[in-house]
Amino acid sequence: FGKEAWRGWSLVQDAPSFEAIQGTITHARTRSEGKDQVTDVGFAYTIDGTRYEGDNHATANSYRDAMLASRDVGRYSVNQKITLYVDPHDPARATLSRDVPAARALVRTVYAALFYGIAIFSLITYVRSRKRARVLAHARELERQRQEEFEQRRLSRKQTA
Repeated sequence: FGKEAWRGWSLVQDAPSFEAIQGTITHARTRSEGKDQVTDVGFAYTIDGTRYEGDNHATANSYRDAMLASRDVGRYSVNQKITLYVDPHDPARATLSRDVPAARALVRTVYAALFYGIAIFSLITYVRSRKRARVLAHARELERQRQEEFEQRRLSRKQTA
């Protein structure tokens, strides 16, 4: 989840400097994410004899209306030639457009931060509660030993008196 958020946010930052190349659409469909319909477009391209594949997962458009999502995906068809934009420093990074929607990337980044924040908070709380439980158990044991010693002293005083 965090990786997808970072991938989307870094594309927002870097995409304007990507170079245009020709690629091919490998799939174009919509998928459900809760109540939303999300465009899912895959593509392939070759640079210096190496074939790369990518998708729009980090930058996909999200729609509440399935018809709008279908219309967006309808712009693409399998084996369609298309201009892609590739990172000149890392050819494995590519996108369908230099205009990456920052809002979606930002939302994913916020969700990732919340998710990992809650996970870290939960872990810290769990560790603290376990430590507290160990301290309380040790305190109970010490109190039990103190009570036993007290009882033994009391009994020995009774016997000597």
